[in-house]
Amino acid sequence: MTQLLALLLAVVLVWPVGAAEITPSDVYTQALRIKAEMELLADHLQIRGEKAVQPVRMVLQPRHVWQKTGLILLKINRFRALHGMPRLTVSDVEPVPNLEPAMNYEQTQRILAEIFIIKRRLGIDATTAPLAPATDKTPQDVFNLFNAISMQWDVLNQHEVDAVTIYAEVRRLHADIDAVLRQLRIQDVAFPPAKEPATTLEECLRVSFELMAEVQRLQRLAGIAVVDFAPFRKAAGVLPSDVLNMVGMALAELQPLKASLGLNHVITPATAFQEEANLADVRQLMGYAMHKLKQVRTL
Repeated sequence: MTQLLALLLAVVLVWPVGAAEITPSDVYTQALRIKAEMELLADHLQIRGEKAVQPVRMVLQPRHVWQKTGLILLKINRFRALHGMPRLTVSDVEPVPNLEPAMNYEQTQRILAEIFIIKRRLGIDATTAPLAPATDKTPQDVFNLFNAISMQWDVLNQHEVDAVTIYAEVRRLHADIDAVLRQLRIQDVAFPPAKEPATTLEECLRVSFELMAEVQRLQRLAGIAVVDFAPFRKAAGVLPSDVLNMVGMALAELQPLKASLGLNHVITPATAFQEEANLADVRQLMGYAMHKLKQVRTL
């Protein structure tokens, strides 16, 4: 009898437990909580104002939401530095063919944890009221809310996205592209284009779409469905955040490509800032990345 009980206990301990399903609606609810907590920070610091953000209507995936949450953590780091707290490393995730909403839920908990730490450091005792669970939300809805949250961190930081931030993210893109070239055993003979000192934001956005076209060319070679990013196009009135957004989308689209090539454990490196960078540097580095990708003719 003792042996039988021991056997039954062993079976119970190793029997797989079904994971709870986490949906975009769950992520959306937590994003609303983040927004409410940010309002407490704004009230404490007496910072007024809210950026108007135009929502997009397009088919997006959880991986695009992930990139936006990573940017939010980057901006939280800026907030920490602004208030005398050391910066932290913003981590990324291993490449997978299709990122699960659960990963974005995890990111919301990291963001909330950072906000709770900041509130403690700033002596903020106020708390937010419980929220009713959101329903019927899509990755598009979650992306739009996180995009608004990201822009609101600029208000809290009293700092707009700048060329230094964009340049740092393009450098991460380069690291991923270099990993792809090494995996395909392609000798890298690409060279950066000439620097254009009078580069505008409109030109940077145009080049970011040309870069995306190269990423999507490789996605098609790998049999990966491509996303239509046309709603992010602008002919005029381009903001630095528009360019940064497209760089983030290119990073997101490289992840399923990396996974398809067996680079499952090659994580995009953390952001490393270069103190001086301008739009000409950004355009040149994106052009260099595009030249590198053009060397890939087959997978």
